[in-house]
Amino acid sequence: MSIHQLAFNGSAVPLRAVLSCQPALVSELSADRGSSLLYTAARFNHFAVCKMLIEEFHADVNIRNKENLSTPLHGAAFGGHADVVQLLILHGADTSAKNAYHETPLDNAKAPADGVKKAQSKSTIAALTAPKTVSGGEFSAPPPAASPPPAVVVAPVVVAAAVPPPAVPVVAAPITPPAPSPAAPPPHFVPPTPASLNKLTLPTLVSLCTQYSLSATGTKADLIGRLVPAITAACADSATPAVPALPQQDEPPVKKLVVESPSGAPVAVPAPTATSAPAEVATAAASTGVRSVDDPAWIAKLSAATYTETEVVPNTQEFWDLEEKVNAWYQGRNEDYVSNRLKKKKKPLTFVLKRAWKIHNPVLEEAFADTRKLLQSTLDDGQCRVRVAFHGTREVNIPSILRTGLLRFKHPLNPCKTQADDGYFGTNLKGVYVSRYYDYTLKYCNGLNPLDDGGVAKTIMFKCLPGKVFPIPKLSMGIQPTAGYNSHSSPNNLEWYLFDESQACPEYIVEMKAQEDTRTAADDE
Repeated sequence: MSIHQLAFNGSAVPLRAVLSCQPALVSELSADRGSSLLYTAARFNHFAVCKMLIEEFHADVNIRNKENLSTPLHGAAFGGHADVVQLLILHGADTSAKNAYHETPLDNAKAPADGVKKAQSKSTIAALTAPKTVSGGEFSAPPPAASPPPAVVVAPVVVAAAVPPPAVPVVAAPITPPAPSPAAPPPHFVPPTPASLNKLTLPTLVSLCTQYSLSATGTKADLIGRLVPAITAACADSATPAVPALPQQDEPPVKKLVVESPSGAPVAVPAPTATSAPAEVATAAASTGVRSVDDPAWIAKLSAATYTETEVVPNTQEFWDLEEKVNAWYQGRNEDYVSNRLKKKKKPLTFVLKRAWKIHNPVLEEAFADTRKLLQSTLDDGQCRVRVAFHGTREVNIPSILRTGLLRFKHPLNPCKTQADDGYFGTNLKGVYVSRYYDYTLKYCNGLNPLDDGGVAKTIMFKCLPGKVFPIPKLSMGIQPTAGYNSHSSPNNLEWYLFDESQACPEYIVEMKAQEDTRTAADDE
C-alpha cells in the first residue's frame, strides 16, 4: 500500500512509521493525480493525519497539486470539512489561493462535493470568512478586555462562551493548548503486543527493526518477536511526553513511533535512545535505504563484508543469457565509437562479451533487498522494479567496489581521497553514479581513453533500484538530492545518480572486447 493510500484511508500509524524513516516523502505527489499527502488527508476529512503531517513532519500547508494546482485548503473546503479548514488556516494556509480553474477555497466551499450537507457547507464558509485579528500579526489573539468572559474550549478551536447565532460567522481564535500541570505525572506508555504489531505491513516492520538496530531478516513473526521486547524496553526507560512540543527553530523535530495498544488506541513510543540504539536521522534529501549510511554499526558491518567471484563458463546457457542481457544495454550511438571514428575515416566499433564473473556479496545483497522492501512500501510496482546499470573504473579499483559497493566521496570506507569534479547532476558527497549503458563506461576503465579496435576492458554490472527518478534538465555542478525522489537522471537519460549506495548491488564483472563493425545490409536481412 502506498503512502497516498495510507493518507486516503486515514491510517496514521503506518504513515507515521514510513515518514519517520523518510520525512522527505511528506512532499511527494501521487503518481496518478499528482496530489499531496496533506491534500488527500484534508479532502477526506482525516483531521488527525492532517495535524500529524503539519506538526510532526512540517508539511507545506500551501503545497499545490500537480494537475489542478489545488491546495489542501481547496480540498478541505470542497469536502465541507470545517475543522480541517480551521486547522489549515491556523497554520498559515492561504485563503485567497486560486487553482487551475481560478477557484478559491471559498468558491469550492460554496459549490462543494456531492453529499456535503448544507450545515457542513455553512460551517466551512464561516471558517473561511471569519475575520482575523491583525494588530499583532495574522491570527494573533486580540488584546484582553478589562473583564474577559470565561472561555469554553471546543477542540481544536478556542471560541468565546457567548457564541453568536449560527447565521453570524464565528470568530476563531488561535488554538491554545492548556498549560500542563506542574504536578502532572509522566505519561504511561503501553507496550505493544504481537497482535498490534501484526497489523503493520512487512516493510513497516523492517523500518522499525532498523530504527531499533535489530536484524531485519526473517519472517514477519521473527521481526515482531524482536520488536516487542526492544520497544517495551524503550517505553520503560522513557519519560518523553506523548505529544512532544515543537523544537526550537534550528533543532530537528522529535520523531515518534506509534503502535496500537491492546484497546486499539494509538500509543506513542519513544524512538531508541543513545544508550540503546541510534535512530536513523533522515533529512529532506534523505537516503532511500533502511539504514543510515553513516551509522557506525552499518560501517562496521560493511568493512567486514566479503565477496566471491565465479567465472561464468563460456558456451553455456548462463553465459548466453548474460550475453543477451548485456547486449540489451548497448546504446550504440556513443560518439567515441561512432561519430568521432567516422570523422577520422574509421569504421564504428561494436563490442562482444569476452568473459564474465558472477559476484556474490551477502552484505550488499541483504542491503539491496531491504532497500527494495522499503521502496515497495511507498512506490508503485513500476518504480520498484530492478534495473541494470554499469560503472566503469580502473581495474585496480574493482575489488574495493565489489567488497563495499559504490561509496559516496568522503565515506569512511571510500579509498578515493580526491575527485575531479563534484558531479554534474548530483553532488558526489550525497550519492553515487551509474550508467544505463555499458559502452559509456568503457573509457573510464581505460584511463579516460576510448577503446580502439581489439581493445579489452572490464566494467562492473549492477542490479539497480533508481526508484522515483527526478530528471535534471541541465548539467550543473554539485546539485543536492531532490526531496521526495530516490535518484536523478542526466539530461540525456544515460546515467542515474542514486541517493543511497544500497540502491546498487554488483552482480557481474563483464569483460568487453571492441571490434570494428563490418556488418553490411545483407547481414541484417
